[in-house]
Amino acid sequence: MDWENKFDETILDRGYDYFQRGLVSNIKKSGNIIKADVSGSSIYRVSMKIKDGQPISASCDCPYASGNRLCKHMAAVYFAVNDEKVATESESDNQNVENIVEEVSDKDIREFVIETLKLDSTLFNLFKIRYSKMSKDEFASLKSNINNIFNAYKDRYGYIDYYNAGGFENDLEIFINETVQSLVDSGQLEIAYKLINYIAVKISKLNIDDSDGEIIELMECCDDIWTQIISLTADMKLKRKMFKWFQTKIDKLEPFDDTIDNILFSEFNEQEFLEKKLTWTKQRFVELKDNHDSYTDEYRAKSMALHYVDMLKKLNYPTDMIRDFLFENSDDWDIRRSYVTYCIEHEDYSEAIRSLIEGKRLFSDLSGIVNQFSIQLKDLYKKIGYDEDYRNELWELLTKTSSPDIKLYRELKSVFTDKKWPSVREKLLADMPKGSDLQEIYLEDKLLDKLLESVLSERGLYGVQRYGSTLRPLYSAKLLQKYVQVASDMATDSGTRQHYRKIVKVLKEMLNYPGGNAAAEKLIEKWREEYKMRPAMMDELNKF
Repeated sequence: MDWENKFDETILDRGYDYFQRGLVSNIKKSGNIIKADVSGSSIYRVSMKIKDGQPISASCDCPYASGNRLCKHMAAVYFAVNDEKVATESESDNQNVENIVEEVSDKDIREFVIETLKLDSTLFNLFKIRYSKMSKDEFASLKSNINNIFNAYKDRYGYIDYYNAGGFENDLEIFINETVQSLVDSGQLEIAYKLINYIAVKISKLNIDDSDGEIIELMECCDDIWTQIISLTADMKLKRKMFKWFQTKIDKLEPFDDTIDNILFSEFNEQEFLEKKLTWTKQRFVELKDNHDSYTDEYRAKSMALHYVDMLKKLNYPTDMIRDFLFENSDDWDIRRSYVTYCIEHEDYSEAIRSLIEGKRLFSDLSGIVNQFSIQLKDLYKKIGYDEDYRNELWELLTKTSSPDIKLYRELKSVFTDKKWPSVREKLLADMPKGSDLQEIYLEDKLLDKLLESVLSERGLYGVQRYGSTLRPLYSAKLLQKYVQVASDMATDSGTRQHYRKIVKVLKEMLNYPGGNAAAEKLIEKWREEYKMRPAMMDELNKF
């Protein structure tokens, strides 16, 4: 299908693997929009727009897709949506294979396998991995294959540049998906574990330009193998070995820190591991808190504190112990937020309010943190019916920033009657900092004259372009004049061909307004005389 062709082949294969393993869940359809969750190193949310049975756009909140790339999670959802058709075709193909094999004698099948494996060394190696016990020499050979992949793409300084990064990622991912995955499928879990660890350590030491997200993809491959091994193994000795390895590597294997953290605390849920994590997280928290000399250490200390609280809960420790720990360490804003959440869950609202108010004071130099505390406080006031405090907190949230949140504005507006709101709004706008961006508010309340005044006062065309469809029916002449002014200002500066293309783009936008074509032609006629010594500009104007 056309949409499949837009994917990198490896990404598409990984997506199909995720679909086959049942990692797509919570599929919801609303009109032509499909949303679903895909389990990877985290649970990622995919949204897909469908037209005529085919996706026309998709988004995912995974790191790889943040660079406007099609990811394996999108591919997995695509296959899941077409599950019925895929299943029918797959069942048909599988049935054909089974029927043909059923008709062939064991002797002929054996001869065919032998001849095929002699002709295809890759298939032979996969067959050997799956059905025979691996020797030390064979394991060393696999490590050598890994080394060869790394070395093939490095320059003489050990660096993998942008142009070689994609090929490197593709070859290493194929090795993981075929060779290491075959070891997992055949139950040779410890060997698979050693190999994937070897790969992860080499990746952590690699100097590479991974601008297209190659390392993120490889990290997810490693995470996938690790998670499979943990879930499949019944060997507690191997599991203890893995747990210990992850413990020792959590702060020493960049860029895998978050991946390893997630594995340690989402897996290993047996009683003995929970108890080990409880002791270890408390110890690490104390060490990092007492000795941290960087933001990273501070972040890790906070993370360990919250994991420690999670372990206390899972092991059913007394709630007072959890409360005391959170309170004693509420000098960290994130731990304070957890303490407030704990108080709210246990209906100690007065203590939650006290802690939030204190937090706003203690962290007054961190506007983002104060804003979070204020939102939490506003929601709490609303929950317990402190109406005046609720309105006051909303007012503060809107008047302490030059970029007011339109959702908070609507929330405050809903508290007042339509009759009373205009006078309240007047006071609110007067309380906002000078120079605040009020355009969304003007649009919300249809104060179009104020919206026009605001967009015309801007230096460029951002506001005109954003609100043009709303303002054009009433103020087309004034908006067109703004275009003429901006285009004229742009033309005074000589520049690259790209600069002149931007000027032509402005001229083309003018065509959406009555009289726009005439105004654009007038400007061009003037420029042909005024700037005739700019050949690149003249060339671009000819394309108008």
